[in-house]
Amino acid sequence: MLLSRPVPRARQKPGKPSLRGGSNEVETPLTPDEVAEMLGLSRPFVARLLGDAEIPSYHLPGNGHRLVRLADVLDFQDRRERRAEGHRRVMEVAEEAELPY
Repeated sequence: MLLSRPVPRARQKPGKPSLRGGSNEVETPLTPDEVAEMLGLSRPFVARLLGDAEIPSYHLPGNGHRLVRLADVLDFQDRRERRAEGHRRVMEVAEEAELPY
């Protein structure tokens, strides 16, 4: 997984154990700015991903601010890496077959 930076320790809060190995760390709530920094993406692009539900998020009651679970960011990163690997494989096959692309 290629995240730009580690999860901020100050943001980690205790919560119920996760199904992904029992660690509370994946339940860590992140702001869209933190998600953008971790993934190396722009804040507006992350806002679009959140709006399109590519990365699940939830709104805080009363103020409308969004938070994103670390587990959801990691799932998105995994999907993104698998998709990129698939594109690389297609390009390799096209090059080996000397197909135009």
